[in-house]
Formats: sequence, C-alpha cells, structure tokens
Amino acid sequence: MKHLLNSVNLIISKYKEIEKVSGESFNIFSIMGMESDEVRTHSAIINELLNPNGSHGLNEVPLELFFKRSFF
Repeated sequence: MKHLLNSVNLIISKYKEIEKVSGESFNIFSIMGMESDEVRTHSAIINELLNPNGSHGLNEVPLELFFKRSFF
C-alpha cells in the first residue's frame, strides 16, 4: 500500500510539473474573476467567433476552419 501511494504521489507530481510547463492551468476566466460566469461568457465568445457576421470581420473563415478542424 505504501509503495502504491508513493507511486501515485510521484505521478501527481509529474502531472503538476507538466501542467506548469505547458500552461495547461491557465484560465482567462479566473484572471478576470469570472469563474462563475465561465459557461455563459465562454458560449458568447464562441458564438461571436463562429458568427459569419461577427465583429471580427472575417466572415465565414472562423466557422469554416472550425468545421475543418472538428470533422477531419
């Protein structure tokens, strides 16, 4: 049991190192203090980015890239 727990702790430590180096724990919503609004805000951002009439002025390009990336 002690060996198992030591192995688990080692694995957790390695994952934390990888998370720190890769930036995986970065969360823009935490920085902005909007963790509780993440779902609503996240959806609004995605909607704007994928909207061909969005303020980004890129027309259908983001939506087309999304479909290419998602389905192929």
